[in-house]
Amino acid sequence: MGIPGLRSLLTFVVGFVFGAAARRTAVPPPRTAHSLPSSDIARAEQVFGYNILADAVRRSVDAVRFLDALFFALLAADVALLVVFQDTADARLPSIGAMFKVALVLDVIGFLPTLALRDVPDPKNFARIFVRTPELTRELGTTEFLDATAQNSVLRIVKTAVLLTALACTVAGTLALPGAWAVK
Repeated sequence: MGIPGLRSLLTFVVGFVFGAAARRTAVPPPRTAHSLPSSDIARAEQVFGYNILADAVRRSVDAVRFLDALFFALLAADVALLVVFQDTADARLPSIGAMFKVALVLDVIGFLPTLALRDVPDPKNFARIFVRTPELTRELGTTEFLDATAQNSVLRIVKTAVLLTALACTVAGTLALPGAWAVK
């Protein structure tokens, strides 16, 4: 005796998560180099390096925002499962209801590290420094890009660990529902 609609709900949630993962934006193709006079080659190399670092930061920010989308999908699934099966889970096995609630709390906690996300350069600082010395802007920007990329990497690792833990709680709670997988 299975719970009506559980199999289709889980199929929808899994399909939604995989569909969200498939829609991840692709990295744009690299820019083509234009022919430069020999006097501008050194400057072009600096600009090229700066652009590479800017793209790395942009990708790290996109990766963290992608994890936020997965957190949102998992949060929606956890809320749906908790609403639909709260009475069943709490009445038969309180630990199952607790697993859903832990997953729900982890989903909310997973959004919090996004507050530390660094997307550089800061437009106000960039404009203030660039007006005076463009070369200094590139030097300061390089250091800022490297720091932001490192910070966003740590943020991505923490968010991934929390996401996987929340997903494990959700899957374990769903599989432990009494009669949820019974074949009619």
